[in-house]
Amino acid sequence: MKDIKRELEQVFRAAEAALARGADAKEFCALLYDPQAVVVGEGWQSAVRGMSALVPEVAVLMKEWGVFPKVVFTLVDPMITVPPVATTFVDVKVAPNDSGGQGGQYRVMYAWKQGEAGWRVAMEMFGGGVF
Repeated sequence: MKDIKRELEQVFRAAEAALARGADAKEFCALLYDPQAVVVGEGWQSAVRGMSALVPEVAVLMKEWGVFPKVVFTLVDPMITVPPVATTFVDVKVAPNDSGGQGGQYRVMYAWKQGEAGWRVAMEMFGGGVF
């Protein structure tokens, strides 16, 4: 399980670095999500399925965060792993780098699958908001 945790944390560090240097929603999503991912967020009308539906939703969130946000993903126990799948809880904290962005904190449940691109989120449910 330690190897899987380390591998998931590497995915998070890559996503954090991409956001800090100004990646767009398409690039960020490619680093974190499986192409067929299903995501539902608190307050969303319904779940979104697949990258073409997910990228615009993530773009809206990213616009709220502002330019070059500092985003930190933290794995929270318990973590359930039976490769090639894993389930994790994650705290996500967002701190804007400009006065136009909003900070936020999200509680997330991820279901991961391991494929050719490594570990990617296959299903996500999140809640949270501005702090």
